[in-house]
Amino acid sequence: MSLEWDGPPGPNANVLDVSGSAFSFNGDMTCQDGYTSGIVCGLRVDNDFVTWTGSNGVTHDGVEAHQVNGGTAARGGDSGGLVFALLSGNVRQARGINSFGGGNLLRWTEAPFIFSTLSMSLAP
Repeated sequence: MSLEWDGPPGPNANVLDVSGSAFSFNGDMTCQDGYTSGIVCGLRVDNDFVTWTGSNGVTHDGVEAHQVNGGTAARGGDSGGLVFALLSGNVRQARGINSFGGGNLLRWTEAPFIFSTLSMSLAP
């Protein structure tokens, strides 16, 4: 079974199930679990293919979502966190890795693309 860490460092962290991965499409609702912000849900995909150039000059392809209530989607230190969709029973479906964000904006690299590029998969 694949698991995802959530919560503060130390004994109060939660370990939650991750079941599979999928691409994200316009209108999908997602969450992100960054180190600084913790779990932030209410992220609606509004561009299922976007390209941007990072501060290091590298071009990235991914997905863009905005916080539906206008709140903060991500903060510094959240990069690398899991982006996921909630399935029944609070099980998470991996959608990607938090790659860029600030204010009510979040962008990520899609999990299926990462897995296929690196010849990886989630543990059964």
